[in-house]
Amino acid sequence: MQRRHAITAIRPLDIYGGRDPRDLPAYTTREVAVCLDIPLSRVRAWVAGQSNFRAVLIPAAEDRSASRALSFNNVIEVFVLDELRRRHAFSLQHLRRVLRHLENAFPSVDHPLVKLDLRIANHQLFARHGRKLENLSLEGQLAMEDVLRTFLTRVENDASGTGIFRLYPFVTKQRAAGAPRTVMMDPRVSFGRPVLSASGVPTGVIADRFRAGESIGSISEDIDQTTEEVEEAIRFETVRVRREAA
Repeated sequence: MQRRHAITAIRPLDIYGGRDPRDLPAYTTREVAVCLDIPLSRVRAWVAGQSNFRAVLIPAAEDRSASRALSFNNVIEVFVLDELRRRHAFSLQHLRRVLRHLENAFPSVDHPLVKLDLRIANHQLFARHGRKLENLSLEGQLAMEDVLRTFLTRVENDASGTGIFRLYPFVTKQRAAGAPRTVMMDPRVSFGRPVLSASGVPTGVIADRFRAGESIGSISEDIDQTTEEVEEAIRFETVRVRREAA
């Protein structure tokens, strides 16, 4: 009589302790400022507030002064708010109204800029969560639409419909919607550090190899990526170093 062996399903390793990786504190304010090319003072003010106004973002770490207090959700929020500031000089009061409107429309959703399905249709701005569809009639709606058009080309939603999981930061100051999406940040890949989109190889590793004397062609062949992608990774890291030194 043959003995049957029970087959136990192997569960995937949960390295996040059951938490959404987007919620985990993983970045310093300086890292966010450098990756997104935003003044450090602005990021700090939005997170910690200043003497004349309150903070507009809630960091992942309860201790706002922790070395790594910001999450990937916070990175996306900073990216969107900076686009509103940079392109249309929206006041801090207006940014608060934008966030308050989303919070009031979807009270059960934390980080609505990240987890709502934001869309543009017929020159109107919509947000969806589950079965609820909200027409966001915001003050300055046309300006918001313009920002959102750029924003939607720089992010990617998770297939499960739980919101944004991937950001393609701008490599240079040319912040056009159609700029190459060669570099990405995804909290599930290299703990959210910038990597090449096509391979997941950290841009910092590529730049270190180049600075150590390896040729672009050799690196390209080794990681099976085009020389253009390798050059973009090096360019991104070069800009980051320059920003950090500023």
